Amino acid sequence: MTSETPGPAATEPDTDELSPDDEPTPSSGPPRQKLAADWLEPLLLNDRMKQARRAPLRRGSEGWTALRGADEMARAARFLLDLPGRERAGFVLLARAAHHGMTALSAAAGDTVFPASPQALWKRLSELPTGATVIAALPPRTRDLVQQLWEEGNPEDGWNVAHRRDRRERRRALALFVRRLLATAHREADTPAAVTAQRILRWALLVLLSLVISRGGSLLLRHSRRAPNLALYKPVEASSHYSARRFPKEGLTDGLKDRIGCHTREQSSPWVSIDLMQLYQIRRIVVTNRPGEFRDRAIPLIVEVSSDDREYREIARHTEPFSTWTLRFEPQWARHVRLTVDKTSTLHLEEVEIY
Repeated sequence: MTSETPGPAATEPDTDELSPDDEPTPSSGPPRQKLAADWLEPLLLNDRMKQARRAPLRRGSEGWTALRGADEMARAARFLLDLPGRERAGFVLLARAAHHGMTALSAAAGDTVFPASPQALWKRLSELPTGATVIAALPPRTRDLVQQLWEEGNPEDGWNVAHRRDRRERRRALALFVRRLLATAHREADTPAAVTAQRILRWALLVLLSLVISRGGSLLLRHSRRAPNLALYKPVEASSHYSARRFPKEGLTDGLKDRIGCHTREQSSPWVSIDLMQLYQIRRIVVTNRPGEFRDRAIPLIVEVSSDDREYREIARHTEPFSTWTLRFEPQWARHVRLTVDKTSTLHLEEVEIY
């Protein structure tokens, strides 16, 4: 009978001591240089530039050549389609532009060998995420027509249909497909030159924004405190209309100073009246006369105000020919402002502003 002798008792680790794995590691945040690069990346676009330099559609690549060819063919097709008798040639160029655009999208996905047959090229396009997006975004009828052109074997022969209406429908469908196809391909062709242009644009916008904030703040504040034009888009009445179609009375308060705003017939004391729609305290009125000759028809010009459109009180009178007349006066409560020529004449003004 053998007896077992107990081995040395296992010792428990001292819990007051830490193993190397338990030692606390100093908190490590991103280096300052990396943090600055992350902040500046939207302006420097370094990562995007690296991707552009490795992009399948970079300048000089087979995909880039196909895309440039598609652009040239699409431009020539648009020109030919507008010429009588050259519609078929334009349609053929559209089909070739689509073929090159599909090849460019295939190259953007990393393909180096491209399908030779139209059916295989259409199948490859529908397998690509970008191509499937282009196809899905087409209207259903357009999608069916374009798919039919490629599945028939030769899209360039799609013009050979009997009815002119069918040819016109196929032409519109193919033109829309080419437009969206090339727009998608160009988004994939993120060239270093395009990234550099984006850099310049973003830096320019940053500088402009800084100038606006630093030097234009006071101008913006002053503009916000400027009193609004109370007459803007308010209703206008006139004693008569020379031509309501050519010179609508509402033009007197539309804020535009590029044409005659209102035009009465020749009559005794012609007038126009602006309804501010409620009582306001006004203190300034700016009257812009018609451009060119006949400005003296508007004098002597009387300005009156009223609260109820019945009793008016005169606040100013102008007796000299003018281009713009700015009258300032003590604050007046008024809802209606009326301008009257105190003689037999025609009243035609560009704009009236009330503050």
